Amino acid sequence: MPGGGIEAGESPVEAAVREVREETGFILEPLGVGEPVAVNAGEWSLRGSRYYTVHTYFFARVAEADASGTRDDGFGHRWWTRDELDATTERIFPPGLAVLLNDLFQGVRHERPVTLDW
Repeated sequence: MPGGGIEAGESPVEAAVREVREETGFILEPLGVGEPVAVNAGEWSLRGSRYYTVHTYFFARVAEADASGTRDDGFGHRWWTRDELDATTERIFPPGLAVLLNDLFQGVRHERPVTLDW
């Protein structure tokens, strides 16, 4: 999942659109992104510093895309199908992502963003 921070003056939707473009090359229209579908928050550490992060998740469909040119930032990544997410025994972050995606693809929408575990 593309992700990153919100820049000064940006809305969460604008940040999501920008991050998707920067990290995948996919172009989304802000109106096509809609309201957040999930959130989670938690603490983590990196190089001796502690951080608290709030993640906001959006759901957007892309009619056509070529993901072959997505950047490699050294962390390793790959695209997963819904079936692969359902079947994997690997740790997927955030917990509950596969269930949420299945709901979204089946048209299930919640009144408020779902809170995913950290």
